[in-house]
Formats: sequence, structure tokens, C-alpha cells
Amino acid sequence: MRTVALCALILCLSGCIVLPIPTPTHTTGPKEFKGDVSFIQAGSTTRAQILEKLGWANAGLADERVFLGRWGTSSGAVIAVAGGINAGTAGGWRMWEGRNVMVEFDENEVVRSYRVFDDPEVIQELAGWAARAQYPPLDLAEPLQVWSWRMRDHKFEDLAVDLRRDTVDVHLPGREFRFAVNNIEGLRASAKAESTRYRVEILGKSQSGGKPGPFELDAESVMTVIRYLRQVGGSRLVASLERGGKE
Repeated sequence: MRTVALCALILCLSGCIVLPIPTPTHTTGPKEFKGDVSFIQAGSTTRAQILEKLGWANAGLADERVFLGRWGTSSGAVIAVAGGINAGTAGGWRMWEGRNVMVEFDENEVVRSYRVFDDPEVIQELAGWAARAQYPPLDLAEPLQVWSWRMRDHKFEDLAVDLRRDTVDVHLPGREFRFAVNNIEGLRASAKAESTRYRVEILGKSQSGGKPGPFELDAESVMTVIRYLRQVGGSRLVASLERGGKE
């Protein structure tokens, strides 16, 4: 409902009459799925059972020791009237937010633990897993590149991120932003609607002083960026990642 309230405020300021209303909760996925993952039991549920029941929600982490599932949930809608009740035009839409479940397995592929969380917590959850997983160092002899996109002026815009030894370079059509690693303060994720991607923002100042704004990354790309920042950043940056960019 936080997203509903924010959209309502924006529309009010633009001269629209808005009516945020609660609605029956809907979730993406199979019809029988209602957002309930209480079937997961540490010490007994297996990885095969997780994939059988939640494979459709797999966010795509390339690590068999952990499963990250994601789905959309909606418990509210907005009705907007432009120009006033009597003379205006009306429209409405359902508001969606992302929910996630992260499941860790032991050496026998049995659930060790699991957590359910909203999209804004994905950075700290993945950073916590990266700390426990003991991944080998990334090879930075050549820049690592992750591909992304973002919405700008109601159009999709391709975006590439180069991860170098000392800088993160964000390439947009006709624009580039270079972040020195020691100027990066962390990453922040924000709520995203029905999608398998996460909306991520680099915290800190680029060398030009500008910012590219949030962009969309799949789960494995988010993990790659987190592993990279853990590897090249100092303890302060690592602590920021484990807080998910929160103060």
C-alpha cells in the first residue's frame, strides 16, 4: 500500500482526484498460489520439492546452494479522475509490489533456512548470502559487463554496466557515468511490479556529478555487482551492502 499512497500523492499534485482503494489480494503465478510458502520446513523440505512448487518463480540465481523466488502481489488499486468528478475522465489500475523467498540448502539439498522479504531488501539478502557462500574472487583482468535497461520517457533504454578494477562505468545512449569505486556508497533496490528483474540504483557520485538513476537487473547480475563491490570495496562499502543501502 505504500506504492498506492505515493502514486495517489503524485496524482493529487498534478490536479487529479485520486481514490486509493483496498482490493482482494492477487498474486502472480499459478492460480492455486496465494503467496503462502509455509510448506517450506527447515530440516525436511528438499530442493526438489522447492523447485516442484516454486520453480515457476525462480529468479535465476546460478547457484544450486540457494533458491531465490519472486512473485508479484497486489492488495490495492487507484482510481483517478482528471478534471473533476462531474466533467473529468476516469481510469484505474491495480498496484503491484514484488515479494521474494530466499531458501538456503545444506550439503544434502535439504532446506537449512528461508526468508520472505520485499524487493527493497534484496540487496542486503544477497549480500548476506555472498558473505556466507565464500565465492572465489572475480577475474577483473578484463572488465565484467552486465546488461540492463531502464524506462525513460515511456520508452525502454538499453544500458550496459562495466565493472573495472577501480571504476564502475554505466553506458546509456549518448551518455556515460563513471563511478570511482571509492566514491560508491552502496546499492539500493526499490519496489518493482510484475517482473523477474529488480530496480537497482548506485549510491554515490559519479565523476561528472550526475547519476544514471535506477535501472533493471536480473538476480544473477545483481549478485555479480554485489560480489564485485565486496571484492574491490572497503569494509564501509561491504557494511552498506549488508544494510541494503540503508543508513
